[in-house]
Amino acid sequence: MLIEKIKQIKKGSVAPVHSNRCSTIGHDCLRYLVYERTMWHVKPEPSFDLLNRFDIGKILERQTIIDLQQAGVDVILQQQSYYLKEYELSGKIDGKVVVDGKTYIIEIKSVDSYSFHVFRSVEDFLNTDKVWHRGWYHQLNMYLHMATSEGEKVEGGIIILRSLDGKWKEIPMSYNPQKAQEVLQKCLMINEYVKKEEVPEPIYKSNPEKIKICLECAYKTFCLTEMPSMEHVIFEEANQEMIEKIKRLKDLEAYKKEYEALEEEIKSAFKPDKQLMKEMLNKNQDFKAFVLGDYVVKMKLYWQTRYDIPEEIKKEYAKKEPACRITIE
Repeated sequence: MLIEKIKQIKKGSVAPVHSNRCSTIGHDCLRYLVYERTMWHVKPEPSFDLLNRFDIGKILERQTIIDLQQAGVDVILQQQSYYLKEYELSGKIDGKVVVDGKTYIIEIKSVDSYSFHVFRSVEDFLNTDKVWHRGWYHQLNMYLHMATSEGEKVEGGIIILRSLDGKWKEIPMSYNPQKAQEVLQKCLMINEYVKKEEVPEPIYKSNPEKIKICLECAYKTFCLTEMPSMEHVIFEEANQEMIEKIKRLKDLEAYKKEYEALEEEIKSAFKPDKQLMKEMLNKNQDFKAFVLGDYVVKMKLYWQTRYDIPEEIKKEYAKKEPACRITIE
């Protein structure tokens, strides 16, 4: 009832793109970046849930600036624009902070709690499997390059992470000239493709192992049609309910991996080796409880029966029957 009313007024739109942008220039696929310049008008409008996510990010960004100012930090030049004409590269920073007489460019990013704990240094952004997280590194690095090119004296950059439950983390970053030059060369290539009205080959051809990037791409419905065996692929972009369910599943997957790894680490710390287990069972010492603060870790030992069936006997009883494997990537 209430949500439907909000959906009626909250509509997304796709803004025209006339230059390379620092916010997307770190993307791995050159064709995507060319399409951003030439095919932005066919890009799907952001979903209702994505728009809400953007709104939360804007709220956290504004509150972050307020908190910094209230803490006595001098926040200056918010939303300052930069433009490198030769490379047709534009960007707009979240702001700069002055601490102990030194100036830093800041980028404020809102993340889920799992990503909040994963990112500890700027190198972690480059090593992540999510293309937009890798882009954050290049975004801030190019801001540092632009500021330096204009003769500004900046000490470095700071990525401020805000988890959706309000936590803070600051990750310092130094300017990397080599990475910046790689991006600038990419800009020149994009500009040449745009000028000639051509497109580079898709990333799944040049780097087949990066096919996941294609599946997450806003332009996949007409880019992937060039892929061999596409007659086996069915696009179900209209099935938003299932898309949201899968998205939620994949969001939870990261927590599941962290949970399982931590659970295994804790259990291993209390689990005796097999020889000791045998000795304890033979002495009827099959139970122990370890109290740690408000928590109890219970250890229960038991005899387990295992059947070692020879392979020739297994083959004698083997038979084929229909099966179905579903994977979600």
